[in-house]
Amino acid sequence: DAHFWAHSCHKYIFIFGIILLLLCFFLWKRIDRPTGNLVKSLLGIYAFVLFTSSFAVIFRSEPIVNLRNQYDSPLASFQFDRFFYLYPVLWYVALGLIFEIIMQLATQSHGWKRLLSFGAFACVYLICAFYVLEGSIFKNNLRDLIKPEGSTNLSWQVYYSPQQYQDAADYIYNETGKTLDQYRIGNVGLVPAVAIVNGFYTIDGYSSVYSLEYKHRFRPAIAKELEKNEANRQYFDEWGNRCYLFPSDYTGNVFLSKYTHASFQNLEFDNAVLRELGCTYLFAAGEIVNAEEKGYRLITIIDQYEYTYFLYIYEIL
Repeated sequence: DAHFWAHSCHKYIFIFGIILLLLCFFLWKRIDRPTGNLVKSLLGIYAFVLFTSSFAVIFRSEPIVNLRNQYDSPLASFQFDRFFYLYPVLWYVALGLIFEIIMQLATQSHGWKRLLSFGAFACVYLICAFYVLEGSIFKNNLRDLIKPEGSTNLSWQVYYSPQQYQDAADYIYNETGKTLDQYRIGNVGLVPAVAIVNGFYTIDGYSSVYSLEYKHRFRPAIAKELEKNEANRQYFDEWGNRCYLFPSDYTGNVFLSKYTHASFQNLEFDNAVLRELGCTYLFAAGEIVNAEEKGYRLITIIDQYEYTYFLYIYEIL
């Protein structure tokens, strides 16, 4: 996944490959059979990439999208373009074939031609290596290891804040005697995965596959908030993998650390629906303004200087 999102140098691989293919075309009669097979493989990869890219452009074009949306079928929303996840592998294979073809040509050449072939190999390798290093997360990770005090990236410990969530679990246990498996929480302005990793049971989460029936049960809890934020409504109704308690004050997949100074001015969840889903507490990234009037009781705020979040813990009345 990191390779899929990283800065890509495939355009350079493509250009180098085209130049190499043209060269092999003019030298075809002088190329031995193994090298010829490598050339055919590289040509096949380029043909596949060209075909699938063209298909994606057509499939996502406005006339075709409008046509698909006229029918209630999986084709309306199925993401065929996910095959692009294969592309990094294909470009790596293409680069390997380019190197191998150059080396094969070099071994079949003599004098200045062999020197030129090895020079071409070094040129392709160094250019691609530079762009991969420049655009990859490896450089950032190495810098963070060498000089962690100057890093702006969140470490695992900082992002998941295990001690802070342990303090929250201990507080609830000391006040109620309930263990983690005896209640459910909802997250407002916080990523549910953080609570889940720390052992909490949540009513919300990010999942590629979950029951559509649950999504329909969950939606009434946030219906009024979705009405106030059209982007959030589309995000939930038309996709829905993030089954979140979307607050209308913020748009999309929010990550509200303590440094954002979050607050929720006019939160309107349906508490009856939340209770039906088994939710006992809300963990909020900031203050719910007029919480008592809205049916929430603030029981504690878990905050210490080194923690990433403000955890405002509200009990649903």
